[in-house]
Amino acid sequence: MRQDDLIPAGEGRGIDVALQRADDLDNKSLQFIQNIIHKQNAVKALDVACGSGGHSVRMALMGAEVSASDILDRADDVITLAATMGVEKQVQFQVTDMQELSQHYRQEFDVVVCQRAIHYLPYQQALVALKEMKKVLSSNGRLYISASGLHSELSQGYEAKNTPVKARFAQLEQTVARHHDIMHPVCLYAEEDLQKALEAAGFEVESIFSSTFGNIKAIAKK
Repeated sequence: MRQDDLIPAGEGRGIDVALQRADDLDNKSLQFIQNIIHKQNAVKALDVACGSGGHSVRMALMGAEVSASDILDRADDVITLAATMGVEKQVQFQVTDMQELSQHYRQEFDVVVCQRAIHYLPYQQALVALKEMKKVLSSNGRLYISASGLHSELSQGYEAKNTPVKARFAQLEQTVARHHDIMHPVCLYAEEDLQKALEAAGFEVESIFSSTFGNIKAIAKK
């Protein structure tokens, strides 16, 4: 498995993997966009917790009109990257809390991507965010989402490992936290935890699986 460079997502929120590569879930979202473009003229995509906009730009290069959002102000990074790749007219950035998506976006999206972010919220807040993602997803759209895994190396020394998911929210062990630049409390997920959360938010889960590293990835629809 490739070792990603420690390019921080910002403020101790992990590594900006999307800036370095597309993973299997990213590639599935790109394939979905490609399939839609064959059927309709425009595809609208929302990249939640977009970081520097690596996947926002990939979706734009595939032909999507992309709304990039992050709780941190990443406008300069996102727009600079989009301009470098020649898709600045297709990518717009807005500072947005994922628990308030429907307050900022009145349109519906064919694709919503939320990679490596939902675990920064306590479980009940994560449910709010998932419900917001459902509100802004079109009836035929898809959500592509991932969360840090309970059975990954992040759980080494994680004091909430045996805590039920609804109360599971704690700092990583210090050495692990520094290595992955995850300096905030997190809720680590097992596959069944993320599936139940998605279903509780009203989604139908099409696919759920674990990465080689042990993170949890899912594709869901309304």
